[in-house]
Amino acid sequence: MVYVQDQAMKRISLRLTLALLTLVMALGAIGRWLYVSVRPSLPGYSSLVESEKSEEYAVYSALIRQSYLEDGVKTLVIQNRTLFYANPDYLKITTPEQRVEDMKRYCQSVDESALRDFESKHLHSSEVTPDFELPIKYILVNKDDFEESSDEKARLVVHDFYRLYPDARGMIALSRVGFNEARDQAFLRVEFTFCPLCSHGGKVLLRKEWGKWKVVEEFGGWAS
Repeated sequence: MVYVQDQAMKRISLRLTLALLTLVMALGAIGRWLYVSVRPSLPGYSSLVESEKSEEYAVYSALIRQSYLEDGVKTLVIQNRTLFYANPDYLKITTPEQRVEDMKRYCQSVDESALRDFESKHLHSSEVTPDFELPIKYILVNKDDFEESSDEKARLVVHDFYRLYPDARGMIALSRVGFNEARDQAFLRVEFTFCPLCSHGGKVLLRKEWGKWKVVEEFGGWAS
């Protein structure tokens, strides 16, 4: 009789434990949903977003000034959408943790927190706005307007691009910026296309020194 009572009590205890865990998970899910829903209206949230954007465009501007203001360049052409993971197969066969581990192997001088921030922002393309601080004229363009579908089309695309922007050397494309927790490292992707089949790019690390961003290292450069 005592054995039966013990078994019954164990079953009741197990059910109560499962019910409690289910309740905690449900409350956690509701809490996360409320946070995401209410977050934009929280005091200071807009200021945080604006601060993040301001710092991101300070990084963009520093990178462009240090890497793309060659002698004779009078106009900069910048893609109006950010770079992102354009290979869906890569996303299907990897997890965020695996992608961060991959970057850690090749970008060892970058703080892990910056890599994780970059990973979270690199999943989707975002709008690029005219908030750069540059010493010369710049134009935001839609790269799709200059995509080629054949060799003949490619020649026409090159002709159209340089007819529209005769003072430009090519088109710059930028990803979102991953910042480390200390906010003194900035990590991003950049590409430069100067004809439909001629481009180069890679990942770049900038460090904030005495209040200004400076390019300190480049990773995984490629050219075509």
